[in-house]
Amino acid sequence: MSSQTLPERLIIFPSIGNNPLTITSIMNALHFEGQQKSIKSVLLLYDSNVEKKSNFTHLRNMLKDTKLQIEELKIPIINDMFSQKMNYVPKDGDCIVVPGLPLHLGMVLELICSEISSIVGINSIYICFTKPQGNIIEWFRLDRQDNNTLKIERHEHKLPFKSSIEWYFESVQSHGKPSLSIDEISLQSIIESESRTSNLENWLDEHNILELTKTKSISDVGFALEKLAAACFMRNRSIHDVSVNVEFGSERRELNVRREEDIIAIHKNGNLLYVSCKFAWCKNKQSCETRTMKEVHRLQNLQLAFNIPKERVTKILVTTTKAQELVQDCINGVHVTNLSGIDDLIANLE
Repeated sequence: MSSQTLPERLIIFPSIGNNPLTITSIMNALHFEGQQKSIKSVLLLYDSNVEKKSNFTHLRNMLKDTKLQIEELKIPIINDMFSQKMNYVPKDGDCIVVPGLPLHLGMVLELICSEISSIVGINSIYICFTKPQGNIIEWFRLDRQDNNTLKIERHEHKLPFKSSIEWYFESVQSHGKPSLSIDEISLQSIIESESRTSNLENWLDEHNILELTKTKSISDVGFALEKLAAACFMRNRSIHDVSVNVEFGSERRELNVRREEDIIAIHKNGNLLYVSCKFAWCKNKQSCETRTMKEVHRLQNLQLAFNIPKERVTKILVTTTKAQELVQDCINGVHVTNLSGIDDLIANLE
């Protein structure tokens, strides 16, 4: 039996227009100490269509932080895969990071299996797969036997989530970090008081909300709610990263379209939280319910600017208690909560 080789080179098929998924897959493969020490380089395999529709400058800049040597190789487009040769040559210790297209994985595995006996010096090939939820990684090791057959071993590991929200921001024009400076006791007092009050004007005055949140006037009270909500997400230990006032630009530049979302956060389980904040006085219950449901439907139909699996996206509407009590807690996948319910909602996402 041939001796086993540790993984040395990652083989990556960059996801089209989805650098966050690509870099996350790489970081997951590098997570364990043994792999960190043994993996020295990454080979990017991509065709002209992927290159055209992806921001490779952004991807290369992110890869610099990994300190891996970067290699690149053009491959035929999908329609030409069976008529043109893919010039990838397997090396001992290559680790195939499972790509989005099964065809690519199939072609590489066929190449490995057909040439394993003719390529001198290959002992071990690896396959690395991060499951859609992002918290489990599977490693397969293919070891060449003395008779040139392959022995396959599988190992599964849990992944602590490691990411940066900026990885997702290829189409973001601008964003900020939560700026409200408040101690946890004061914040808890404010959100508990809001959940009990029958008069929102008195609540605003009692806790001096406008001055605390540096909100200019009562007409801008929605900004105050956003800052309080962002502080609630920031303090929660299950939240990995938070950005506020995230402005997206249209991919079609000639349209000059802009859209802003109030809060975007990453849960430590890998979920991306899309949060809209709507302050509602609810002086008229029927119109308040109608406006609240209108925002729920907007979130439900929202086309996300991030190309990530839908299983990893949670949409949330944060509103006043008066409005929250008029609707269900979860409507067609959109969670509705008041400030005091944010921690419980996050806990249920574990």
